[in-house]
Parts: sequence; C-alpha cells; structure tokens
Amino acid sequence: PGDMLGRDALDLVRPEHVEALRGAIERVQSSGDPRVVSQRLPDASLRGARHLEVWITPAHEADAIVGTVLTIIDVT
Repeated sequence: PGDMLGRDALDLVRPEHVEALRGAIERVQSSGDPRVVSQRLPDASLRGARHLEVWITPAHEADAIVGTVLTIIDVT
C-alpha cells in the first residue's frame, strides 16, 4: 500500500471505469461534497465479481480544496 501513495488514482482503475471516476473526482473538487462510486470487477477466484466502493472526499488546505482523497473498500 505504501507504493500507492501519491499515484494518480486513474492509473489504477480498469479502463471501463476511468471516465465515471474522473467525473466524480471533478464534481468533488468543484462542489466540495464527498461522493461514493461503486464498481463491479470480474474475479474468477470468486466465481463472479468483486464489488468495490470508492469514497472520494475533498482534501482541504486552509479554505481551499487542494485535491481529493480516494478510499477503496472491498464490499464483496
């Protein structure tokens, strides 16, 4: 997990989910309101799919939004 810090989150997302996640990040940065994005990923080891929630929250410095924090939770 330490090697994930500071990386662009969109580099870690399956191509079919990039646009939805990018849009959600942009909405959080412009509104300041947190969002949750659900993703379903095929997983042969589960004989089905893995279900993830991506929690996107604004990162504040003083009174400004300076970025976002993404927390990915496996809710399978």
